[in-house]
Amino acid sequence: MAGVQVQVSGASTGQFTTDIEGTVRLPSMRDGSYHLLFERDGFTAVQRELTLRGGRPDVIDVVLSIAPPPEPPVLPEPTSQPLPPAPSVSPESAPPAVTSSGAVTRGETAAREKTVSITSFLEKNFIGGRQPLKESVLGCTTTARTRLLQLRDALAEHAHGTLDETLYVIAGEGALVVPKHDDVPLGPGSLAIIPSGVPHAIERRGKNPLILLSTLSGEPCHEETTPQKQE
Repeated sequence: MAGVQVQVSGASTGQFTTDIEGTVRLPSMRDGSYHLLFERDGFTAVQRELTLRGGRPDVIDVVLSIAPPPEPPVLPEPTSQPLPPAPSVSPESAPPAVTSSGAVTRGETAAREKTVSITSFLEKNFIGGRQPLKESVLGCTTTARTRLLQLRDALAEHAHGTLDETLYVIAGEGALVVPKHDDVPLGPGSLAIIPSGVPHAIERRGKNPLILLSTLSGEPCHEETTPQKQE
């Protein structure tokens, strides 16, 4: 699991984070006793006591469990006095919401569902012969943005400061490049989850464009979605 914080105390100290493969390497560990704390939002923290002798053990497997839901709040006892009416909110002052078509409107509290045929969309919106990159916003909600990325050139190293990214390969060949890690090959059906703040690049390999579905989660989307071309 990526993004797990590992706090080390004892003969040596330090704080580390697991990579995209859920692995963390603890360098320069001296022989001695250690206390390890594994934490990630939404999961129950795990503690381990470790005694290291002659570099053994060299591998530790840890499994985090999903944290139980919080206890429901205790509601106050009903009173005989009626509660004051809630203040009215005019459409002009209401926060913007995103419709199923991707347009931002007011007076709605949530986005509606939208279904897109990727095959039909690509038939009408395929990347041009000289375009290095074509980005199409397919879905837009109050918490995420879903894009279709068509790459003829590599996507340079970048990071999403506060957004988690999920990549799913629809067609083509390529690689996910994360600094200090081996390149991860990408092919049709590959799924990659990149935590916020992790720098990464995407390479295209082979003769055909690399086509990916990218979902950025963690903030509202206020973009117009790309319509399908009409015949």
